[in-house]
Amino acid sequence: MTTELLIFRNLDFDGIVFVRYEGRASFKSIRYQLQKDDAVISEQDVTRPGETAHFDIQSPGVYRAKALFKHADGSTSVLDSSPLTIQSTTPWPASAKAGSVRSLKGGHCFYDNIDNYYLERAG
Repeated sequence: MTTELLIFRNLDFDGIVFVRYEGRASFKSIRYQLQKDDAVISEQDVTRPGETAHFDIQSPGVYRAKALFKHADGSTSVLDSSPLTIQSTTPWPASAKAGSVRSLKGGHCFYDNIDNYYLERAG
């Protein structure tokens, strides 16, 4: 399994940016930082593996996420996401490439009660 920090937005951008860590590293907690134009604008702490953070009321710009891991042994580590560029809050055209669309809905599970919410993934 690849270890990565994912950053998403929905295709019809409504101001919400999603961040989630996917990997097998064990940790005590993660602090997600959302950065816009290289400045930290918001932070959220999570303790469950695969938990998705929601950063509300965002505007167009270039976003990155950073995960600051706190491990059980007291050590720390950092993981950065790819950049996510949001140019407009207008709806995407119907011709958006299906290959860039991903659903958070799994075969038999929900991610933090997000069901059938189609997103664009950075990177």
